[in-house]
Amino acid sequence: FPAIKGSISTPSPALPVYQWQGMLLRDLTGEAFSAFGVSKESGGIHVFALADAATAPLRQNDLIQAVNSDPVRTIAELIHRLASLTPGASVTIDGVRDQSPLHIKIPAPVSLPTPGEAIQTGE
Repeated sequence: FPAIKGSISTPSPALPVYQWQGMLLRDLTGEAFSAFGVSKESGGIHVFALADAATAPLRQNDLIQAVNSDPVRTIAELIHRLASLTPGASVTIDGVRDQSPLHIKIPAPVSLPTPGEAIQTGE
């Protein structure tokens, strides 16, 4: 991964990390649900760090919960939704930022999230 900018909300060492559009993503688990003000049933993908703040469409600690109004609870679901999009189509992301609803339109993604190297958390 490129150097990570900003502080990192440390992911569990057992969770896979994915890189997408300049962001580092992981599935939301455990006590993190309450930090976002969401239920475990609603799920979500945590933007826990930015690999490239200049190209990242979301901010660190945003939570992705839907793509074009289709719910995504996990990174696997996010990949599936993005792969089914018409090439070149923009994407609307719904989620949570600072415990408030987030609705943002981003340009067409040029790639799908890809697995990254494990990040040492010291745990």
